[in-house]
Amino acid sequence: MNFWLMLGYAPVNGQDAEVVIKDFQYLTNISDQDGDIDNDGYVNLGDLAALTANWWDDNCGPLNTWCNRTDLSCDGDVGLADVERFAGFWLAGVE
Repeated sequence: MNFWLMLGYAPVNGQDAEVVIKDFQYLTNISDQDGDIDNDGYVNLGDLAALTANWWDDNCGPLNTWCNRTDLSCDGDVGLADVERFAGFWLAGVE
């Protein structure tokens, strides 16, 4: 876990910082399959439907789990970058 760097950049003031974690939860129901937005174990039309339901949302972040896991690029909005990533995950599963 690295909270000191943001997008690879150190804080402007260069000062040390501290985070205290008071609770931790390991969520086992989240799919390990990249692109499996709906957690059914597959990258499929259900995931595409979830992605399009959040299309152009621009308030994505950790507090809303990156727009319910549809902001695949974690850049703050659901757009073309996420469609491109999703397509790569989908095609990687095609045999």
